[in-house]
Amino acid sequence: MDVESQTELIDWTMEDLVNYFETREVGTDKILNQISLEFTGTPLHEAVRSPSIVRELDWIDNVWPKSLKKNNGLHPKVQYYCLTSTAGCFTDFHVDFGGTSVWYHVLSGRKSFIIIPPTDKNLEKYEEWLCAPNQDSTYFPNLIDGEILKIDIQAGQTLLIPSGFIHGVYTPVDSIVFGGNFLHSFDIEKQIQIHCLETRTRVPKTFRFPYFVQLMFYAGSHFLKAMREDYENDDNGFNLSQHEMNGIPHLISALSQWSSSGGDAHRPGSICHASLHAAKMVGLLKPEFMISELKKYHDALTEKINVSSRRIKITIPTTSQKSKVPKIGLKNPLIKKEIYEQPNYVTESYNTTLSSKLAPLLKKAKNVKTNRKSHHFEEEEWVPYVSKKKNTFVSKETTKPRNILHISHWNKHVSTTTPGGEKKLSDTVCKKIIVRKRGTCAKTVKERLEGKFLK
Repeated sequence: MDVESQTELIDWTMEDLVNYFETREVGTDKILNQISLEFTGTPLHEAVRSPSIVRELDWIDNVWPKSLKKNNGLHPKVQYYCLTSTAGCFTDFHVDFGGTSVWYHVLSGRKSFIIIPPTDKNLEKYEEWLCAPNQDSTYFPNLIDGEILKIDIQAGQTLLIPSGFIHGVYTPVDSIVFGGNFLHSFDIEKQIQIHCLETRTRVPKTFRFPYFVQLMFYAGSHFLKAMREDYENDDNGFNLSQHEMNGIPHLISALSQWSSSGGDAHRPGSICHASLHAAKMVGLLKPEFMISELKKYHDALTEKINVSSRRIKITIPTTSQKSKVPKIGLKNPLIKKEIYEQPNYVTESYNTTLSSKLAPLLKKAKNVKTNRKSHHFEEEEWVPYVSKKKNTFVSKETTKPRNILHISHWNKHVSTTTPGGEKKLSDTVCKKIIVRKRGTCAKTVKERLEGKFLK
């Protein structure tokens, strides 16, 4: 894509792109940004693998039926992307489609991220910004009152971005990046929330997660199998963590509405076919029966977990008592699965790696974080699938891909937190910003600045 005109280059091959990188003259040739090359199933795929934690959590690998992949290659192809960007490219602020989490590995070059947490207030402002007629001339971070994080990723480093985080990406030098998107079991509510936001703002189908609803039905089938095993298991060992149990009610609520969707039941890939197939995978005839079973087993298993937690009394011994305390085996559900309160990566202070904000993604089930005060499970309140917020649809004239800004100097006042807890602000600001609008000539820097593009 030509960054200045925001137009796609027709009939370009990878060979053309490589030649452009090798022979272009900086300052004279066009600035090109390629961010949508999905290479699953190609020879390049054999040389690139996503992080192991991603492969362990990814619903495409663990929930989507393998028979559909083998027979006709039918599955969401979003797991492996190659991004090639020249110096000066900027991808405007966005949330990755379907609320997916992202793995992002810089092979060469450097990338700079501005990341905004997905609080309800920030997502509301983000939705209003998407629908605003002056979106092209409004720098989104200027609308945010809370904390914003800036992260620089060097060659050889990998970044994991959790579900729903709003981010913009600047490329200071020519860069090659491998990355991918994945849905998982530890933030179902946020993933569905972003899907609803995309529906309200009429994001074009080509820019949304493929087979999102179908994958949710297969996830429902997966959870029903796991809950049946947990409920019938007599040793109080559980397959599902509390994070997963908390997300299932949101999935049930969404599936209840999607199950009425029409379509060809005999066409693989349709919502109707996927919902029937998912139900049959757990021995049921209709998706409505599967949804009813999900609710029944979730309620029963929640009660079983609560009873088990009340029976177990964990004492924190003094030094003299340690030898008298019996050992607690892994069959104890409180020890086997991570069911205690997790750090809230939205409201807590940030560090420069986001490592402490990825607890639902990076922690294994066996890694226990014990709450010494209480071991009681609080029941999650059911949240309706359809947002109560007034619909803010955008007109058809504004339903186009987000613009890409060309920024010569990428620095913005960003609030960060030092290891000691003190907050500080960077002393540099964004300079020389050129906004390129699809189908029109670019306005000058002076006009943008006089129009108060920056506060």
